[in-house]
Amino acid sequence: MRSARVPWVLEVVPVTDWITFALLGVMLVAVGWAVQLAKWGDLPSILPTLILGWIAAFLASRSSMPLAVKLVLAVTIGFGIIMWQGSIPADGISLIERSRDAWDRFWAWIVVAKEGGISTDSVPFALMFMTASWVTAYTVTALTFRLRNPWAPIALLSLGLMSNLSFRPGLYEQTFFIFIIAAIALFAHLTAARRMARWEAQGVKHPTSLGWMSMTDGLLLGIIVVAIALILPIIEPRSGTLDKAWDVVSSPIDALHGPATRLLAGVKAKPGSTGLGVPDSVLTFKGPIHLTDVPLAWVNSRYSTMLPGRVYDTYASTGWIGTAERLTPVGARTELFQEPTDLERARTQQFIQPLVNTELALPAGGVYEVDRAVVAEYLAPVTYRVPLNGPVGSLAALPDDVRDLVFDTRFAMRDAAASEPDAGDITLNSQPLMPQQNVIEYLQDHMPADLEVRLEMNADNLVEKLVLTRVGPLEQIQVTLQQPLESEQMYSVTTYVSIADDEELQESGDDYPNWVKDRYLSLPGTLPADVKLLAAEIVRSAGAVTPFEKVKAVQAFLQGQVYSQEISGPAANEDGVYYFLFRTQDEPCPSDIPDCDKSLIKGYSQYYGSAGAVLLRAVGVPSRMVAGWAAGEYIPAVGSFLIRDSDRHGWTQVYFAEYGWVDVEMTAGKSQPVRGQEYPVLPSPGLGVPDLGSFEEDPNFLQDLQDLESLAQQARELALRQAQGGATAQDSRPFKLTWVIIPIAIVGLFALAALGWTLWFRGMSSAESTYTKMVRMGWLLGVRHRPWQTPTEYATAVGVAVPAVADSAMVLAVEFEREMYSASGREFLADDLQQHWRKVQRGLIGYRLRHLRLPGREFDEGRSA
Repeated sequence: MRSARVPWVLEVVPVTDWITFALLGVMLVAVGWAVQLAKWGDLPSILPTLILGWIAAFLASRSSMPLAVKLVLAVTIGFGIIMWQGSIPADGISLIERSRDAWDRFWAWIVVAKEGGISTDSVPFALMFMTASWVTAYTVTALTFRLRNPWAPIALLSLGLMSNLSFRPGLYEQTFFIFIIAAIALFAHLTAARRMARWEAQGVKHPTSLGWMSMTDGLLLGIIVVAIALILPIIEPRSGTLDKAWDVVSSPIDALHGPATRLLAGVKAKPGSTGLGVPDSVLTFKGPIHLTDVPLAWVNSRYSTMLPGRVYDTYASTGWIGTAERLTPVGARTELFQEPTDLERARTQQFIQPLVNTELALPAGGVYEVDRAVVAEYLAPVTYRVPLNGPVGSLAALPDDVRDLVFDTRFAMRDAAASEPDAGDITLNSQPLMPQQNVIEYLQDHMPADLEVRLEMNADNLVEKLVLTRVGPLEQIQVTLQQPLESEQMYSVTTYVSIADDEELQESGDDYPNWVKDRYLSLPGTLPADVKLLAAEIVRSAGAVTPFEKVKAVQAFLQGQVYSQEISGPAANEDGVYYFLFRTQDEPCPSDIPDCDKSLIKGYSQYYGSAGAVLLRAVGVPSRMVAGWAAGEYIPAVGSFLIRDSDRHGWTQVYFAEYGWVDVEMTAGKSQPVRGQEYPVLPSPGLGVPDLGSFEEDPNFLQDLQDLESLAQQARELALRQAQGGATAQDSRPFKLTWVIIPIAIVGLFALAALGWTLWFRGMSSAESTYTKMVRMGWLLGVRHRPWQTPTEYATAVGVAVPAVADSAMVLAVEFEREMYSASGREFLADDLQQHWRKVQRGLIGYRLRHLRLPGREFDEGRSA
């Protein structure tokens, strides 16, 4: 009679499952190690969560509990571990206090996400990452033991590992190599385990050590694959096809980059923008930065101008947002906006030669046309969705003309409803909705020229809301090249720069268009009142009245402070401008100015540019934030500006009525380019001969121009070498390490082969290992084991080839057969078997040396070699 199964007990774990469990653990630790090395903000270690999930799923797989009970326990235990580990960066002394604080901050993060704001709190990210870690570890382990298939853990974990490493290219690849070795070993082991299970079901005997052999074989293969992968980049560059394939695989992750930069702004993801990288759509306030003197680009320009990389329009206390709502791919030489009508604007062409790979077209916000195909990004028009019934308190925040239109419409609807018989007492808060035709007839006579309207209907086909869109010019915020450029490839940009002088801007007045006032005077309700009071005090103390005077007052106040790249940065979700203006006085002086006035404000350009824009908005001057690069250093010998990494910059743009956007330098210690000042320009080499007009037929002129271009190119190269520290052409030649690395790699391969040979036989008995060594050594040295040969038949073949070792070979074969297929005890001790093996080994090597033939040629039984 079959005994009843005791419920909810752990089953005996076979050796093959222990091996699977261990290899899975190595893979999970490799992934967790890679995440920790990547240093994602203040994220606690995910290794405890991964390990606990790994152990919990393994125990569940060995338990006879119902699946529903296992799932409930997994969720319950997982929630406790997630709160325990994820709340480590939260505030509180005890676990309960930290968990409560983490939970509250997570729901506050949800609110920010719904409202489209920016969150710099890293605690919600920690909770989400711990959740993903637990679910991944538990799911991968459970699926592996349930399906007995290696593809689930390899696919899921490799996706997570590669996604993490893609944010740190070229770093921490040792974790990938460990993962690959363990993955190959797991694949080989599970494949062998499935075959062993089929053999057992069919009653076929097999060596008990086959599971260990499969694992060691897999480890050896993994080590060889990794060794080859390490050597291949020396011989041949990495495949561009593989890069493109990975781009396709990672595209869903890249699609989340925009929301992630806004909602996980407090987490260090990719390293800060370096080179000529594309600025993110969200610009958050950060801590210390480090800029270098690495040259980035030559700019051949008639005017010295700032080089915007992205324009930001919305201030959200924890950073700036410049989210494009319209992407327009266009071909080369396509006009990206209508020619501006602003006064004192000069049309000019800039030739830009990046010295690093880039896909950014400069200067953003003013790129009229490019000689290459680009994607232009524009802001969406300002839109208001206004209800036509219910409370009217929210209408007070609308612009004057929009508020007046909505109130007039609601009054008209109220009066029309009140004129009906038995209408009763109707107010603006209780008025009924009207049919579409009635609303349209009223709006036709009252709609401002710069507003467009769309009606939203309810289920009864009555107008419920007005959707009002402000009409204005296209506002460009960024331009990227459709095909990224490699270093030293050139492109040309046509742009418009302001050449207005101070006297003209002083007379500009404050008659701003509505599309400017709607967007660029807006400040969040979370802005501390102290910031607005400081703005008013700055303007009052300077006696500033006109917009230009207010700009100069704010500029003078900020430029009287201290420049520092070493500030600590605001706390999570703290207003960045408030921190800069009121809390950096408590921070130490920068190391390069140790004796500064500590009571002064301290910060770098992002803070100065942000404070300038916010302070000006607070006193009624439209302004916005720009991130990019300063004008750089003019090199007379080249006739161009050299842009370095240290020119990475942030500044304020101010809108002056009739004159448009004007760059204003707010950063302490930084000087602003003089508007309208012209610089000598040499022809830009590499862009071809410009339009020569009547000189086309003058060969002497053409030759002179080509000579001038050649000299300009030589001057560029010389200036660049000087900027990099005076390195000569001979100094810059790369040192060829191939002849050093290849011998080292060969020695390493031999060492790996020796290690693999040793690991191959680990776990085998003496009889099994010595006989297996004889078979494999024979294959390498020309006495191959045939599939139909028994162990003693193969030993006889070895004895025929090498008569001196015939007895020892037979001893190894007979002892192997006795151990594998007989229940009798051993006749030879392990040391004796090793002595016989060494004798066979020496004999086979001597045989090979006496018969120099290709290894692997079979020795046919009964025929002398």
